[in-house]
Amino acid sequence: NVVVREVLLYCDKQPWVFARSLFSPSAEQASTLNLQQLGNQSLGESLFARSDLHCGDIEVAAVGGDHPVAQLNQRWFQKDHALLGRRRMFSTAGEQLLVSEIFLEPSSLYSASETFRRNKRS
Repeated sequence: NVVVREVLLYCDKQPWVFARSLFSPSAEQASTLNLQQLGNQSLGESLFARSDLHCGDIEVAAVGGDHPVAQLNQRWFQKDHALLGRRRMFSTAGEQLLVSEIFLEPSSLYSASETFRRNKRS
């Protein structure tokens, strides 16, 4: 069994990031992690406040147009291109959590990369 937490992170009233966290039921029940009480609080804020946090390597990937999140991005923003995503394993309090994020069209990540490409061509 696994617990799935999915959220949209907003900036300037627009969704910028789709995040999915996977963790065990024992992690959800661990009173030291407070996962059941997160509500609208950032998981990252909660994790990075822990002194025993171990962060795994960041894995980066392009998310193709057939992925459900890419399809939502196309519907919301009428942009049809691969999205960028990353994931990372976190260990704390004897538990592991896998956090994945896909950056949506309004993210400044895309405007910054477009500016980089234009400047590179000049």
